[in-house]
Amino acid sequence: MKNVIGLHFWESKALISFLNGDSISTTEIELSYEVKRSFSLTNEYTLTSALKYLDRCLREKFGFDDYEVVLAVPDYIGVRDSGFIRMIAAKCGMKILRTISETMALAAYVYLDTGEELTILTTVVNTDYLSISEYDIGKGKIKKIDTYLSSRWDGKDIANSLFINSYSSRLFDTTIAETLCLAGNMVRCMEFEQAVKRYSRNIPFEIAMFEANHIIEGLSILAAKECDIGAFDDIEFVDTTSPYDIFIGINDTFLPVFSPETKVPAMTRLSLPRIVESKVPYETIRLFEKKKDEILTVSEVKIPKDKIESFYRKPLSLSVDIDEAKNTTLEILDNDTMRSMTVSLVVKEDDETEKSEEAEDISHFIKEILPIIDNLEYAVRFSNNDDNPYIKGMIQSYQKALDILEKNHITVITGEGEPFDYNLQAAVSHVDDPSLPDNTVKQVMQSGYTYKGKVIRPAAVVVAN
Repeated sequence: MKNVIGLHFWESKALISFLNGDSISTTEIELSYEVKRSFSLTNEYTLTSALKYLDRCLREKFGFDDYEVVLAVPDYIGVRDSGFIRMIAAKCGMKILRTISETMALAAYVYLDTGEELTILTTVVNTDYLSISEYDIGKGKIKKIDTYLSSRWDGKDIANSLFINSYSSRLFDTTIAETLCLAGNMVRCMEFEQAVKRYSRNIPFEIAMFEANHIIEGLSILAAKECDIGAFDDIEFVDTTSPYDIFIGINDTFLPVFSPETKVPAMTRLSLPRIVESKVPYETIRLFEKKKDEILTVSEVKIPKDKIESFYRKPLSLSVDIDEAKNTTLEILDNDTMRSMTVSLVVKEDDETEKSEEAEDISHFIKEILPIIDNLEYAVRFSNNDDNPYIKGMIQSYQKALDILEKNHITVITGEGEPFDYNLQAAVSHVDDPSLPDNTVKQVMQSGYTYKGKVIRPAAVVVAN
């Protein structure tokens, strides 16, 4: 029997489930202080550090020399980020068998806990973000209907949150869910419950509270299923390709492939009158993911002209296939001769020169834009009337700015209430405060920022004692 580990990063810990004889055990591993301060699944430096540390723990503490991982991820993780995570994990000696969203792991727990056939909204509320998805559960199936929201949340208004798609904001008016299941940070969950009631006084569902640990317990069902444990063989997990739209591009041709509701595994067939020949010695095929107003490149393949020239000036069929691990392949088929070519669309890894140039360019850009973000942060921090439409606009602008920074691997450094770290912070003042341990950050005067682990600007802080 193969070893399959369920893994969920939650705040400062890595929650793990594994098979222990005929039963499933769960445990937690505290991340190092350096990693947990700015951990992100889309940050290469912190993800690499966390996975290497976990791999060492799994081998030395638990004796797992050969294992695979089912990973629970925030609901905003799409095809591009899933591929990135698999690529980084492989470098750390860890194989990601499959990723599923946190809300699906919670839906799995609710399914086992209730044993009922229901349509539910599962909501995960972290200290930093909020995710809402809808599921049908029961009759041996946990099926995602759609992802509606997964973004930073200020703990107050829901209507002005950054919903995944344009139609998502109508969620509470159109859902047929019977229960809204909340899990995560309990303080934030209670804030969300109040926000829902303010948003819609006649909510059409009941609200049930769960703990963050229930997410790893739900995830353990899928891990156990991958281990061929008979009790879970009949449970089917039906996920979607991505919470975002997927497109494919061949030179100047840009074609829609999968919508946010497309279930995996999936295959679609497209027609192309011909491939327009480029002026360079190769043809470029790219996979794109549209996140709100952004078009992000998932992968890029360059095919030499001598390998593709037989497909020029002919009507073609394109078959795009995505599996449960969200690996994507493309088949180009000549409709006349039935000759075909298959291409694996994997995440493109930049070489070291490109990375160095990119880091230098973006560091300069970050320093130029920081004064604007600082002004927004100060306005939000010292505002005293959150109902004022101008204040609401500033809060939304600041949250949008943070989302954009995070998507581009730029992490905020704060650390209030935590030990002072000279690698990430600069002490601008020292004060006496008997209520705090020595060398603790009492106040953050100015947020700092890192780009892929490199400090662009340290946080300016007041240190107690």
